[in-house]
Amino acid sequence: MKIFLRCLAAVVAAVFSTSPVAAQDGFPDAGWNGDGKVLISVVNHVASGYRLAAQPDGRLVLAGFCSTTTGTTYAPCLSRLLATGEIDLSFGPNLNGAFSFDEFDGYPDRTLLGSILLRSDGGFAMAGTSYVPAGSGSGLVGIGNVTQLTSSGRIVLGPSGERARLISLSANPSFPDTYIQGGALLPDGRLILAGSAPRASQVENMDFAIARLNADLSFDTTFNATGPLPGVQHAAFDIAGAGFDSADAVVVQADGKLVAAGIVEANANAREIGVVRLTPDGSLDASFGNNGRVSFDLGGSAECRLGGLTLDGQQRIVLTGSRESDSTTGSTDSFVARLRADNGAFDTSFNGIGYRILALSTAGSFDDGLGGVITQPDGKILAVGYTTVGDVMRATVAIRLLANGNDDPAFGAGGVAVSAFSPTDRSQGLSDVILTPGNRLFSVGSSGPDSSASSIGVMRLTYDDIFGDGFE
Repeated sequence: MKIFLRCLAAVVAAVFSTSPVAAQDGFPDAGWNGDGKVLISVVNHVASGYRLAAQPDGRLVLAGFCSTTTGTTYAPCLSRLLATGEIDLSFGPNLNGAFSFDEFDGYPDRTLLGSILLRSDGGFAMAGTSYVPAGSGSGLVGIGNVTQLTSSGRIVLGPSGERARLISLSANPSFPDTYIQGGALLPDGRLILAGSAPRASQVENMDFAIARLNADLSFDTTFNATGPLPGVQHAAFDIAGAGFDSADAVVVQADGKLVAAGIVEANANAREIGVVRLTPDGSLDASFGNNGRVSFDLGGSAECRLGGLTLDGQQRIVLTGSRESDSTTGSTDSFVARLRADNGAFDTSFNGIGYRILALSTAGSFDDGLGGVITQPDGKILAVGYTTVGDVMRATVAIRLLANGNDDPAFGAGGVAVSAFSPTDRSQGLSDVILTPGNRLFSVGSSGPDSSASSIGVMRLTYDDIFGDGFE
């Protein structure tokens, strides 16, 4: 084991031997917490970080997934950092700055986090999926979960004293199965949820399900008012008769239209990227793609996964993720795609074809993927994820592309910055990225000795706010 660790450390040291140079963005910022990184362990839990939000005072809220030491259950977990990178001991029910929701009596067992949404008052809502016993008593089914918290991390109880609101987006009352992956907040406090649920008929099929809730978490019945379930719109792709479509993320355009993206089943062995656009009243937008729907694969073995979704300043749709490049080895590459704002077609001003495939790995067996993504005012695209280093470990990676799709030479090494929370942890990655109002670039992910990551990781990445403002 000691020999392996020495070899691993040597490989990592070689890969990271190019220390960050002046004016190069994307590396851990040593001006924050000493080395630009924080690892947070939630007591007695295996934890992974997924989502990140900055409160108005600059404190960072980190949302992740925790499993118990027995591995029999799982729950969301939260932590908060001060602007300096220290754990905020004023946060959470036990004032220890990091906690898991399975500590609360009555909180639904087996709950996965989908998104964390920051309210204007500094409080926030968490949306995800709770797995509950099926009606037959055999197995588990998903049901939507929305939990509201104060700015200090205390749960806001529902009208009947419940810690979480369980919400079904299914149009068939006999099959309430609901899986919430993404969410967004409107300026007036209404909540958008995105995931998958059955339609009124053909309940064995799962469709994109997009809902709009009032601030009190009741359905906004003015949204898709004439549909089978007012407040919810279902969108089916059903490519070649396949029946699994799932929205993983949703964003709100400047004109109030909603864009949801995720995966759609093309056949038993292939999944494509699907995008749906709705008008503000919840109708499918006929000006977008095929009656509100766009789907595409990116070559390879056509097994795609969505990692991130955002809009740029021109309301173009930017997506990141991974696509399987070799079905035999399971190797994956990263991708970045940009769709036109008017009709959802590939934006050919980006790399000539509307997307780029990025083989970031330095290993013989590629394993790359991009997650969270943001766009700068100058149109540059910045995304984070993971890559394989030396065929022995997953490392964190951040990339930045120019607005035309080319690598940004001012970022990392030729547009790619490979880093690590730890020189010996074999499983590391980043899943979300934000740019705070003070032009500080933060990313959250996880780090652990193997694929069961043990700690939530946060990085502040070097970022020149001159570039951020678009004046190069």
